[in-house]
Amino acid sequence: AMGLISLPAMLRNNYSKPLATGTICASGTLGQIIPPSVVLIILADQLGGASDQASTLRKAAYKTATGEFSMPSILDVTSTSAGEMFLGALIPGLVLVGLYIVYILFVALFRKGSAPPVPYEGKLDLTFAKRVVLALAPPLTLILLVLGSIILGIATVIQAGAVGAIGAMIMGGYRLAEGKRNAYYPAILALTATISLTIILNLYELNVKSIKPGDAVGLILAAVAVTCLFVAIAWSIWRIYKIDDTLHGVMVETAKTTSMVFIILLGAAMLTAAFRAFGGEELVKHFLTSLEGGFWVQFIVVMLVMFVLGFFIDFLEIAVVVVPIVAPILLADPSANVTAVWFGVMVGLNLQTSFLTPPFGFSLFYLRGVAPAVVKTTEIYRGAIPFI
Repeated sequence: AMGLISLPAMLRNNYSKPLATGTICASGTLGQIIPPSVVLIILADQLGGASDQASTLRKAAYKTATGEFSMPSILDVTSTSAGEMFLGALIPGLVLVGLYIVYILFVALFRKGSAPPVPYEGKLDLTFAKRVVLALAPPLTLILLVLGSIILGIATVIQAGAVGAIGAMIMGGYRLAEGKRNAYYPAILALTATISLTIILNLYELNVKSIKPGDAVGLILAAVAVTCLFVAIAWSIWRIYKIDDTLHGVMVETAKTTSMVFIILLGAAMLTAAFRAFGGEELVKHFLTSLEGGFWVQFIVVMLVMFVLGFFIDFLEIAVVVVPIVAPILLADPSANVTAVWFGVMVGLNLQTSFLTPPFGFSLFYLRGVAPAVVKTTEIYRGAIPFI
């Protein structure tokens, strides 16, 4: 989407092709480390099991060294969740954004002609401001609601995903009906119902077990608000179902993606089980522990291996095959004063570069598919390398 929108505009204004393509590819990969990120969700799932294995290994080592059966909780390896991974990756992701901006500004200032100024063709009036607000405010609000509910612990990842899906359907409904008189009616109804429910929840006790006689009014008002919300959702669903058969296409693509991920997870679980059954994990453990320098040397070697693998295979395979093998070994090391969240964020930052590393960087392939013929593949590669 960014390639289709941004690249032709930059090329028309004589932007440097490597800079334009590199900026689009690099900014697109930021979604792999800045929440809500599929990479972080998969890593959280894999590190959950790895943390349990590392905890078992530490307890066994502690028992062997001290003869005591119970290990102090301060020495245990704590697990992680998607919400904790999101919170841990937020600052590193924003640091990456800042570094990318600094690099682009540096190139634009010191490499003359690489990013010439572009005059705005139009009026900066209230109509323009209204269009910008209507285009940006709803999706940004939805993103903040989904992320905020996960980070604050209000909702699980699945529940927040459901909120995101419903919000996307409501926005899709008025976008598809743009230009019609009643285009925004479902969105306005849903927004009004949601605000009303928030106010009612603050004014009345709606827990049926502890309800008081005076709270019956609140229950009735809440029922009306929920009914209005359901009407707005059903109205939006009907729109995206009838207009251009959008709902069918979205559901088919979602089913394909979900099936692909689960097939990879099943295959990775089988491969990891066979690898461990034949003593592969012990071999890797012996190799890592034999390295001089302790945990940090082992960690650097693992990061380098993942980085090189990112040149040739997808992040998903690395996350579900390599991480379950090396994470328990590294986290079980008594000298490793790190948490599973820290380790997961570092792996996520490493895997983020796999989308930019030729010859099989997925962002490079996607951009090659939408870029005009005047943009050469070598120029896309040249643009991505500085961001790596």
